[in-house]
Amino acid sequence: MPSYTGAQNQNFQTNTYKLTPKAMTLSEKHRNITRYNPTKYPGYKNGWNVRICWKNKFYRRMFNDDDNGGKWSALLCAIAWRDKTKNKIGMPITEQHCIGVAKSNTGEVGITWQLESQKFSISWVDAAGKPGHTTVSSAKIGYKKAFVKAKAKRAEKEEWRLNGNLQQSRPRHIRRDFNTYTKEELINHLIESHKRLKRLPTSRDFKKIRPATHRFETAFGGWNKALIAAGLLATPR
Repeated sequence: MPSYTGAQNQNFQTNTYKLTPKAMTLSEKHRNITRYNPTKYPGYKNGWNVRICWKNKFYRRMFNDDDNGGKWSALLCAIAWRDKTKNKIGMPITEQHCIGVAKSNTGEVGITWQLESQKFSISWVDAAGKPGHTTVSSAKIGYKKAFVKAKAKRAEKEEWRLNGNLQQSRPRHIRRDFNTYTKEELINHLIESHKRLKRLPTSRDFKKIRPATHRFETAFGGWNKALIAAGLLATPR
C-alpha cells in the first residue's frame, strides 16, 4: 500500500478540525482506523491505516508518522480523511457499526417481507447491540404503503441507534393470578377502575394487574357482561 508525503497530505491537515477532549487521546479507538507498526506488520512504516467498506466498495489510505509530522498529527490526518471520505460516499460518521448492503428479500437493510403472514418484519439493534423487532401488516393498507411505512420505521430506529440510544427493558409479566374473587369483589374493582381512569375500563387495563382480565370473563361470561353487572354499561336491547 503506498504512503503519502506531507505535501500530498497538506489538504488533510486538521488545523480547524475539532475533536472532543476524549477523542484527542492516542489510546482512544477510532472506527475504520488501525495502528500499523513494522513489528506487527512487516513491510509497513509506523502509521495509521484507514479502511472503509461501504456498499461493496473499499476505500483505503495510509498515513505514516514520518510523512505527517509525528504520530499525533498522522492520526488527525487519518481521522479527517476518514470523515471526508464518509461524507463523500454518504456513509454516516459514527462509532456505531453501519451496514451498506442489504441481504434481505426487499433490498432494504433490516426489512424482510413475510409472504405467509403478508407482513414486513423490521429488525434493528440499539447502541449496545441489543436487538429489537416489529412488524407492519399490508392487510389494510396494501403492499406499497406498508413498505413505505416499514422503511420509515427502520430509518427512525437507525437514527435512534446512531444517536447512542438504548432500548428500554420490557416489564416482566406478572405471575399467574391464583387468587379467588367473588362477583362482588370483581364488580368493586371495575367501579374503582372507572373512577380512577374517568372512563369505561377495558380488558387491556387489567392485562398486567390483578384481578386479571380472564377472571372477569370467567365469572360473568364476557367482559361486556361484567361491565353490565357493574352498572357501567347499559343492557343491549
